[in-house]
Amino acid sequence: MSKKVKFAGLFILLVVILTMSVGTSLAKSGGPPYRYTSYMATCNEFPPEDVWVTGQVVHIKGMTNTGRIYGDPYFAGTFEQRVDVVLNTVTGSGNAHGTIVIYPNAYEGTWEGGHFQGPIIDFMFMGQGIDFGTGELEGLKDFVQVQEILPDELPAEWVEPCQGSPILSANVGIGKIIEK
Repeated sequence: MSKKVKFAGLFILLVVILTMSVGTSLAKSGGPPYRYTSYMATCNEFPPEDVWVTGQVVHIKGMTNTGRIYGDPYFAGTFEQRVDVVLNTVTGSGNAHGTIVIYPNAYEGTWEGGHFQGPIIDFMFMGQGIDFGTGELEGLKDFVQVQEILPDELPAEWVEPCQGSPILSANVGIGKIIEK
């Protein structure tokens, strides 16, 4: 066999091995952060642990939401979050904080330990969060800025994210993933 044929075979084998190991290598490259944009649609909302009102301020503790995420493969899939909210029902101002677990379809792993927080201004949430990868995403850390948007601002190509049920709320997340 000629040296060129052996080299070509070795090169093809190397390409196949590299392709199989790419998985999370974009974010685990040790280089600059991996930047992304993803969209969330809240599809289900379950009763909170507690709700009380003080004057014009409503306090919601332990509300659980589930839904779907669209966009970047590191996140596209489903999520479950637990939220605490304090909201002035007259001014639309307040704050929210909670935790989230994201189950991406493309990876055997999750984003967990995620804590988010931020203000509510004019009845719209704006905040930031941090998530940690598990499984195939182990060793990665996500920093995200979250902005609540109107459901009609979700990407047009994302048809019926809640599979026929109404979208209860929507968010866009712009973030970066680094090795922790």
